[in-house]
Amino acid sequence: MIRLIFALSVTLALFGQQQQQQVQQQGVPDPTIKLGRITGKVLNAITGEPVRKATVSLQPAGAQQGQGGGGGQPGGPFGGGQSRGLSAATDNAGTFVFENVNPGNYRLSGEKTGFIRSSFGGRGAGAIGSQLTIAAGTEKADVIVRITPQGIVSGRILDEDGEPMEGVSIQLLRPQYFASQRRMMGTAGNQSNDRGEFRITNVAPGKYYMQIQRMSNGNMPIQQGKEEFGYPKLFFPGVEALEQAQRVEVGAGQEVSNLQMALRKVRVYRVRGHVPGIAAPAGQQAGAQGGGRRGGGNGMVIQLRPDGGASDMMGPGFGPGMGGGQVRADGSFEIAGVTPGAYKLTLSSFGEGRPKVVGSLKLSVGNDNVEGVVLAPSPLVSFQGKIVVEGDKTAVNLKSVRIQLMSTDMGGLGGIPGIQVAEDGSFSATELSQDKYRITVNPGAAAYVKAITVGGQNILDTALDLSGGGGGPMEVILSTKIATVNGMVEKQKQDDAPGSIVIAIAGANGTLSLLSTASGQSPLARVDDNGKFSIANLPPGEYKLIAFEEIDLATASDPEFLKKFEDRAATVKIGEGESKSATLKQVRFAETNPSSN
Repeated sequence: MIRLIFALSVTLALFGQQQQQQVQQQGVPDPTIKLGRITGKVLNAITGEPVRKATVSLQPAGAQQGQGGGGGQPGGPFGGGQSRGLSAATDNAGTFVFENVNPGNYRLSGEKTGFIRSSFGGRGAGAIGSQLTIAAGTEKADVIVRITPQGIVSGRILDEDGEPMEGVSIQLLRPQYFASQRRMMGTAGNQSNDRGEFRITNVAPGKYYMQIQRMSNGNMPIQQGKEEFGYPKLFFPGVEALEQAQRVEVGAGQEVSNLQMALRKVRVYRVRGHVPGIAAPAGQQAGAQGGGRRGGGNGMVIQLRPDGGASDMMGPGFGPGMGGGQVRADGSFEIAGVTPGAYKLTLSSFGEGRPKVVGSLKLSVGNDNVEGVVLAPSPLVSFQGKIVVEGDKTAVNLKSVRIQLMSTDMGGLGGIPGIQVAEDGSFSATELSQDKYRITVNPGAAAYVKAITVGGQNILDTALDLSGGGGGPMEVILSTKIATVNGMVEKQKQDDAPGSIVIAIAGANGTLSLLSTASGQSPLARVDDNGKFSIANLPPGEYKLIAFEEIDLATASDPEFLKKFEDRAATVKIGEGESKSATLKQVRFAETNPSSN
């Protein structure tokens, strides 16, 4: 899974109240290096007015740190052996200055309370932004960082009787597409107060699904006689299925208020069962929690989630399941507060090392408790493989090739460590759950992933199926006959940001989707200050290239969004080892965000 989010960590905060901001250097500059200078302004992206007391951060672009020729000295942006960036505050005119900057490539960001933290060339959270290139002894003047006023979503949560509900979680969700599969990502959220009111700040412009879920008292069921009731999670405007939900559109600086939803109490049930092969230690009561490790039943945790729903939802603060808990010391488990429906029950081990999914089954919950479920652990599996290089074998450092697995189900707990490759190209993966996995291979800039074969079948665009046990030998075929597209982006206005290029592929039905990262190529390419771009190590194929002044990954991965600008795309068909050129007309920020006009 790709994440093209470049780190902009702030390590020092320096604030100036004077007309000319104060800048503190990191260490002592090297007198043999001709240093540069950066001056500019922070502006309100909507009104164009200067923003005073904004914090501006300058950070070396990640890949160039400590690399020869890539820009930037080993001592960081300001010499003297320090690799950390620097921050400064704008004056009353919104102006900032960075003195004594080493030659190199940098990222610049601006932030202030009430605004979305934004990068140079990007105006919102998640926007890709652009790099600044500082040549020796030169000044980069009139750099503009535009920060967008935050959006706010507010409203009230009531119960079925119209009374306020406290402790209800409200989460804003946006879809992203990974390997053509939609995932709902949690972005921002909050909880309702004693009046049932909620207020979510720092919301970037966009369209969001809104999920509400009762969190107080652990969302435990409410006893009424012999029956139990609970509040299932809902989506705005009050539906249980995401497919029926309406999205909330938030503009830059806009407060979407008076959103009101009512949680409805419904009948809920329990799922009870056991994991065979676990016995309570002598003298310990059945059902008691074990000590030491997480989980009483040999460090095992049970999780129940809608069948087919968990693969659609992930992200910070977004719980994919309907419930779960620890397996007791005697192997029994119980899940309360379950509404009728189809579910997948997952067993994960929190024993030695990382969490692992060791068992799963599907079950249906009707209008009664489900008793006697048996969920037996399955043995973990492994596979071996080898990298084969076609072309110039000396161009690829096999030990630096990165291989990553991701469960297509997304339901397991914990991550899967990257696979290490030996000098001879051999690799192995062990202690894997019996599941299906997407494989991402990053071979570096000198090659692309031509094929990933298992048993003679190419699974590059599908998945590795280990649901029936261990897989056969895998062969990852790299080719150094890379294809390259170079070109220019024509901006509509001189002061528009350089922006980025979206690399898309048209499906059989005409739907546009981002280039899969399985081939080792990012689906987004940067444009330099002069409007030039270069896309290397592309696999052969036909691509749609669209230039945007600003784009974030969540937006770029939405096929509906890309379809709106297909008429602005350049179509490039390229073969193995070929080099082609293209000229693109940039899509302005105002066109993708009408609220900015």
